[in-house]
Amino acid sequence: MLLHGMTQQAEAAPTWQGVITLALFLAGFGYLGWRRGSRREFVALLGIILGHRVWTTELGERFVLWVNQWYIMMKIGIEARFDPIKMAELSANIGQIKPLITPERQDAFLFFTFLALVMLGYALGQTSFAEAPHSLVGALMGMVNGYLLVLWLFPTLFAVLPSAPPGRAAAARVAGGASTRDVLAQGIRELAAVFGLEAGQLLLLVVGGLVLWVAWRSR
Repeated sequence: MLLHGMTQQAEAAPTWQGVITLALFLAGFGYLGWRRGSRREFVALLGIILGHRVWTTELGERFVLWVNQWYIMMKIGIEARFDPIKMAELSANIGQIKPLITPERQDAFLFFTFLALVMLGYALGQTSFAEAPHSLVGALMGMVNGYLLVLWLFPTLFAVLPSAPPGRAAAARVAGGASTRDVLAQGIRELAAVFGLEAGQLLLLVVGGLVLWVAWRSR
């Protein structure tokens, strides 16, 4: 009986850590959206969605192909000093030129592309629109943006949420960004272990700090 109670308590702890962490995320991004306004948050939402599609769909593979083609063309041009004849000669050995983004680097490249597009969306929204009045719609959109970032960046968080079905982690892997997100999740767990914490506890501290930082910047 005692062992059963301790097991239930151990299972309940990370569950509530996940709930509180998610709540803090939503509160922080909701407050940020309330301060920024709905138009700025909409631009940020576009950046988040576009970044996720690049990260998880064949659009990312086409983007990698385009970057590699551009890199090879520029490398040939620089080596030939943009002389058409020399460029034609070097192009005959184009298959021997190592691409900038190799297959083993592709996952990491697309992950950081996702982060870059997210930051770009927030930056463009901030600079494209004048300061708007505080908006409830902006707060709701900010919460949506925060939820999507949690959903796509922190799959470990959902492992400690209540009623998470057993296949949730597997479904997340199929959804895309699998290997990079797994590495990210493992990194969170290992970093938490350094401080003697669970992953949920570390996320709770990080998100709490983020909320305080947002509140301080927006005062």
